[in-house]
Amino acid sequence: MFLDVYRFSFEWEILDWFNKIDNPVFYYFFNIISQFGGSIGVLLIMTVVYWCINKEKGVKVAYISIFTIIFNGILKGFVSAKRPFQYENKEYLEQSKNYNFLSDGASGTSFPSGHSQNSVALYSALIKFFKEKKWVVISCTILAILIPVSRLYLGVHFPMDVLVGSLLGLITAVVGGWVIDKFYHKKYVVFIITTILFIPFLFIPSMTKDVFKEIRTPLANEKEPKSIFTIDKTVATVTFDNNHPFHYHSWYELYCIKKGNCTYYIGNNKYSVGEGEWVFIPPGVKHKVVYHT
Repeated sequence: MFLDVYRFSFEWEILDWFNKIDNPVFYYFFNIISQFGGSIGVLLIMTVVYWCINKEKGVKVAYISIFTIIFNGILKGFVSAKRPFQYENKEYLEQSKNYNFLSDGASGTSFPSGHSQNSVALYSALIKFFKEKKWVVISCTILAILIPVSRLYLGVHFPMDVLVGSLLGLITAVVGGWVIDKFYHKKYVVFIITTILFIPFLFIPSMTKDVFKEIRTPLANEKEPKSIFTIDKTVATVTFDNNHPFHYHSWYELYCIKKGNCTYYIGNNKYSVGEGEWVFIPPGVKHKVVYHT
């Protein structure tokens, strides 16, 4: 996570400012806006363009979107940077913990912002292929600006994450748009060029595992499994300080409550768990627990 060393003070100031203006109206607005840059939103728009508007343009938009999604995933795995709320005493920055609403989509690493990169690439592509429609240009421009801002308001990205993500989204839209426009009727050329562009990344080591390390004080006798294929059994007696922040791991967790009861917060959902019940938590899913008895 070498990028974490270079977080600038002004980035924290911007995030704190957004946190101070938190209110339900802003939260619901920016959360909904953010969905238009998430995987479901991008997929839905690609599907509508292809099936309902123009198949050729739909293929071109899908190529650019898929190209930038893959590129973003590679960069995230390489840089492996923590999100703002994963830093010590910064858990309050994540707005979604205060509301029971749609997920904020913050399940991976931080740099560059996937929502920002994917949305700028997608909406730039739509502007490129539907530039004759003024309402498309205006609405896509607004979304390409608001989605990166929403990631700052929700406290899930640093300003540099969304700035670089937006810039990369624009670059991939230009490069991908040129490739698919130039060689649309020669699909094998598109395949060759795309493969060549991604070959260098095969030789870049991924550091994804680092970001998933525990960010809280481990419970008594708790230890990290050596791999997700290792079954590690831990029996722990917990203390009732209930100050465990939201966190996530790179391994699966399976809990069985032997005595007492507690409340698990997993993603944006809340579960009351009692004696003899089980809790299963996949890798990368934010969660915390509040013990009662």
